[in-house]
Amino acid sequence: IQDENIELKKKKYRDFLEKSLALLNRKYKFSTIVGLNFSFHTERELQAAAQNNKVKFISLHKESIIFPGELFAYKDMFKKLGKYQGEKILVYNDYIRKAVISTKFVEPKKIISIGMPRADFYYKLKKDTYNTAKKKYFLILIINTKRNIFFIKKYKNYKKKLKFNLREIVWDKVAKKTIKCVL
Repeated sequence: IQDENIELKKKKYRDFLEKSLALLNRKYKFSTIVGLNFSFHTERELQAAAQNNKVKFISLHKESIIFPGELFAYKDMFKKLGKYQGEKILVYNDYIRKAVISTKFVEPKKIISIGMPRADFYYKLKKDTYNTAKKKYFLILIINTKRNIFFIKKYKNYKKKLKFNLREIVWDKVAKKTIKCVL
């Protein structure tokens, strides 16, 4: 059920963005906007405003590392968003690309797996034949240990769908094991 007041505010915000983009584009002549998350409500309105101004909107989706236990909630969230209104979505991996496509949120041709720039460098070093010193690197990706609790609390019926203990979903155990290994 759509809230008419929210829809009215979204329309006013989008109108403001459309006028602002038109003015800015007249002065600076840009062709593309890059956003960092395709599901933020404010960016969703910016996607539409950009499209209405013939400006491409590309989303670099930085939330591309999803634990299998989070996937059902993640996909459910995208099903509720409506269609993506930008030009392209860039994600870190095919796992996320396929998950987002399965929700019908975006057409397959509009979402591209580009790898993970902050990690790919180190993966390349591991395979690099020019790494004659055979240096070893340890890559740590910091993840909020309570990151998926939001989904579990918000969607109480998901608890029933889980095929494993809720404590296994949070990253706390993994974080502690990683720290123990490093130290």
